[in-house]
Amino acid sequence: MRLIITFIMAVLFTEQSHGKSLGSIAIEGVDSRTTKIILEQIKQNIRDNFTTNDVQEAIGAIYSVGPFNGIEAYYEEVGSKTNIIFKVTPVRFIRSIKLSGNKTVGNVDLLTEFGIAENEGFSEDRIKLGLENIKKYYNLAGFLNAQVSADFKTSDSSSNIVILIQIDEQAPCMISEIKFNSVNANLNKTMQKLFKSNNNRIFSQALLLNMQNEALEHLLKERFLNAQIQPPEVTYDASRTKVALNYVINEPYRYALVFEGNEIFGATKILKALKLDTDNKLSNSPSDDLNERIIRFYKTSGYANISVKHKETLFSEDYIRRVIFEIKEGPRVRIKDITIEGVFSRPQKYYRNFIIDHSGDLVNSKIYNSEEMDNGVKNLVTELQNQGFIAAKVTGTRADFDKLRESVVVQISLDEGPQTIIDKIIFNGIKSTTQKELEETIGLRANTHLQLSVLEESTSKIVELYRSRGYLDIQVVNQGKSIIKYNEENTKATLKFEIEEGPLITVSGIAIEGNDFTKDFVIARELQFKPGDVLTPEKISYSEERLQRLSLFTATEIRTMQDDPREGHRTVLVRVVENDPGIVKGGVGISNDFGLSLKGFLGAAYRNLFGTGRGVNARVELNHKVNFNFLENDINFGYTEPFIFGTNNIARLNLIKSTKLFSVEQSTDRSGRPQEKVYAVDSSQADLLFERDLTRKLKLVYQVYGITRSNKFEIHDYDVSKPLNIATTGPTFLLDRRDNPFNPTRGDLSTLSFEYSNPSMGSTSSVNYYKTVGSYTRYIPMGPVVWANEGKAGFLKNLGDYEKHGAAVPQIKAFYLGGRSSIRGFNAFSESVPLPADIRNGITTESHFFLTKSELRFPLYGNLGGAVFYDGGAVRIPGMESYRHTLDWRHSAGVGVRYNTPVGPVSLEYARKLNQDSSRSESDYQIHFSIGVF
Repeated sequence: MRLIITFIMAVLFTEQSHGKSLGSIAIEGVDSRTTKIILEQIKQNIRDNFTTNDVQEAIGAIYSVGPFNGIEAYYEEVGSKTNIIFKVTPVRFIRSIKLSGNKTVGNVDLLTEFGIAENEGFSEDRIKLGLENIKKYYNLAGFLNAQVSADFKTSDSSSNIVILIQIDEQAPCMISEIKFNSVNANLNKTMQKLFKSNNNRIFSQALLLNMQNEALEHLLKERFLNAQIQPPEVTYDASRTKVALNYVINEPYRYALVFEGNEIFGATKILKALKLDTDNKLSNSPSDDLNERIIRFYKTSGYANISVKHKETLFSEDYIRRVIFEIKEGPRVRIKDITIEGVFSRPQKYYRNFIIDHSGDLVNSKIYNSEEMDNGVKNLVTELQNQGFIAAKVTGTRADFDKLRESVVVQISLDEGPQTIIDKIIFNGIKSTTQKELEETIGLRANTHLQLSVLEESTSKIVELYRSRGYLDIQVVNQGKSIIKYNEENTKATLKFEIEEGPLITVSGIAIEGNDFTKDFVIARELQFKPGDVLTPEKISYSEERLQRLSLFTATEIRTMQDDPREGHRTVLVRVVENDPGIVKGGVGISNDFGLSLKGFLGAAYRNLFGTGRGVNARVELNHKVNFNFLENDINFGYTEPFIFGTNNIARLNLIKSTKLFSVEQSTDRSGRPQEKVYAVDSSQADLLFERDLTRKLKLVYQVYGITRSNKFEIHDYDVSKPLNIATTGPTFLLDRRDNPFNPTRGDLSTLSFEYSNPSMGSTSSVNYYKTVGSYTRYIPMGPVVWANEGKAGFLKNLGDYEKHGAAVPQIKAFYLGGRSSIRGFNAFSESVPLPADIRNGITTESHFFLTKSELRFPLYGNLGGAVFYDGGAVRIPGMESYRHTLDWRHSAGVGVRYNTPVGPVSLEYARKLNQDSSRSESDYQIHFSIGVF
């Protein structure tokens, strides 16, 4: 901040040492409270018979009161007295920044370009620069006539400013014509046809760059290897709303590449190895470059004797350069032996095997490649140094070929040097921890071998330890080699860490910014710290995660406001950028569940009622089962109360009305002929749920009370069964340690749920049971492949008396296996295990199930991925005579492909039963197909 001190005196003092008799003191420019504080500071420095030095000291004292842009001292002589007027100019802060007129660019992008945040000091120069940046942003986006201006007005006090940025975007500049000029007329026509779709698009720098890249990619793809496309000549109309682009292409000759003498690799393989793309640009001599690339490709494949020559012919009329590459492949060179000579401590076999294992695929297969061999030697030296042989080096390598150059003996001269032992470890500056704890943290201790790879990670481990305890400003001053001091023989090393712990950071206060609509308490309740708490990175990141989970903000930032390393009590700034609380979504999809299904949904939600974080949502889903000409529906309404009991507990009320197909059962009519009956369930449901994060990864969802009234009916004759009321309660625990909830590649997910129902709760008198289900899913990355494994099991028990009262667990609450979500290869409705017809009266005793799923997921190309899977499981119902099954364990295996599209993933899976049950008239396989997400 620039400070200005101005003295305007009616009478100048001839000498500083001569005092003046003090009259009155006046203070201008600040409020009465600040005036009183400043006056106290002045009176401590200025008394009767004062000098200019006294005034200067008073001004310095005033600056300690608060932030000021400037202080001016005026002197006024009244008789024998001298009055002093202090004119104080406070620092003005930006209270808020508002934008208007921007229709095509969002507030977040424009504020980023503006470069000034709320609560920063007011500076007209910076604001002018910010406005220029916004205008430049519009110009680059194609709005060449955009106008940007700003007005300022005071907020709650004279030192708080509201910036009002007005934007007049005006009409964008559109591309009216694109031309390509070169001596190759056919190429000109092709390029103009390729880029014709860009006419009448907005002329932006992003589009211009994309066109340039697309043009280069097309030229390379068509083998115009030396063609150069210049930046376009740009011609605007008078209003700068239309622009014509004229591109010039130099060297528009297509290269025809011919390979002769190649027997090991075909032309396609060689062309692929040449990497003719924009990431691997050729020089102005493409033929020479390609010649070198062919040699390099053969050598990296183990053909050390490769030789390539080329000749080029120009066909001017056809604009073609024909290049013939004459290839002499020669034999592949095998490694006969690797010998080690020099000074070393272990058998040659150790060093030889290490080089073979750490060079590359060719050397590992005993095929000679000089680059891989050099890489293996470098890795050996690095490994020895990490083991404490600090002075280890390779003094020379030599390759001795046989007469036919078909095999080679590689000789390596190695000087291992002495192994370094850690003499002692010194941690300077530690106060809040111990030597022993730090040694355990870094994994090094005295009288052990020095491991440089472990030492490289030591400083980050020390910093991580301190930060986890609230020492956010921790620094290890020295890094890398400066930590180590060797003796003259390099046999001993002293490790010395210079640590500046900094203060323990505690929260003195919390400031919340950016929430124009959302109430402060909505944000505060998600924070995992409060005034007086120790602040750690874990608490900050978890707080940001919880704020993002609200879906109320597009961005969140949490940081401390004070930067003074000596100050431990700090105000924490929580800055948010609010999202639109209202959302409407719709979608369509296709699947083959229960035959061909056409799906559609429409949902709406408002997630921030009155800025309190409370939310309402509604959703309607329709599902037309084409094979049965039946329309399923699912209508639900929800309300979210995030402040139940005034804590971090969330309550949800869900109301659901649905009609869905349930099963297909084979039976006979009155004349004994077989017939198919299709059953659906019409249900109305209300649930009151309670949610709480027990830890960052562990969540409890408790169904306080749920009541469902269901009617089962046959869709053709509408034979309705006796309606059932099912009242339930129980908790569900979720432990989620996946790296990504939507597309996980590592980590695990565990769930455990309990459900209980009793007539005293409102259930039908025949409904009295408990049910529990647990699952564990693990994702294991193996390079680009992900191995996903799931284990799932459940148990339920009928607590009522079936013989006396007809009590049973309702059919819709029974365990079933089959379908895409459990055992693929089984139709979820007509081939489920068990069949609904087998347990028409419900579960009268008890039941349990087991399910295992294993799947290898791998990328194929772009958004296309593949999978190989195995599913298996069993449902057992001991003691029920009506349930008969020939096979206990049912399983299947198959393959699938998935592709991400703008309307959701397209999934196609083929699953074949591994033990078909002929007694149930099962198919050999099932194909599961779906488009869209529901």
